[in-house]
Amino acid sequence: MKKTEFARRINITSQNVYDIFKRKSIDTNLLMTISETLNYNFLEPLAMKCQGLVAHDEIMEEMADKYGGVAKMLT
Repeated sequence: MKKTEFARRINITSQNVYDIFKRKSIDTNLLMTISETLNYNFLEPLAMKCQGLVAHDEIMEEMADKYGGVAKMLT
């Protein structure tokens, strides 16, 4: 999916897409919208961390290995 299409689907400007990638935190409503748009549940790894099932570093490594980060999911 092109970044411009992603921006349109989550109702933000293309420039804000780049801003999202730079953030250290994100609003849960926006994260839910992104999850639905990209068909990946970004909340699940966070829930696992909160339950103490995995460490933060493990979550980040898994997402990087699996998807190369959200930015790489978009062409």
